[in-house]
Amino acid sequence: LAIAVVRSHGVTARAAVVEEISADPSRAGLELGELLGPAPDGPTATFVWYDPLTGVNISALLDGLARGGYPAVFGGGAGQPFGPRIRTFQYCGDRVLSNSAVALAIHGLEAVYDMTHGTEPTGLELTVTRSRDNVIEQIDDQPALDVCCEQLGFEGIDRQSSNWALGIKPPDGTAYE
Repeated sequence: LAIAVVRSHGVTARAAVVEEISADPSRAGLELGELLGPAPDGPTATFVWYDPLTGVNISALLDGLARGGYPAVFGGGAGQPFGPRIRTFQYCGDRVLSNSAVALAIHGLEAVYDMTHGTEPTGLELTVTRSRDNVIEQIDDQPALDVCCEQLGFEGIDRQSSNWALGIKPPDGTAYE
């Protein structure tokens, strides 16, 4: 949960929420953009929080949001810190939702960010051998969940919650950026 209070004559904010994002993520993103209204001239920082447990194609949701006028986005998937990953919640005003996405556009504010990775390769190199949109289904021809459980030392990841940093090895000679 993050709370920020800004008082300014030059900064305005607008929040929007869409439900049932898994049914049509592209439409959901476009609808978010429409609900946020036309982006005014000048800087805008846009944040999106969504329900990752739906298996939603987040790329399609973000593409729809870009078509709706909000191409630069920060935020992420809603989390559940411990225990079985059954349900996440998104909040907007007095509403508590699941299978939804919440967007916040702050007009008159430019977000300053930098690309950082925070990890170093450990030498383990695996290959994604099957994926669907942004969902990894197989790693080295094995079910991705089995590989993840093995690497993290879990008997069943549905009983644990953890993060595993995944990186993509660029072709030789590719610039870092």
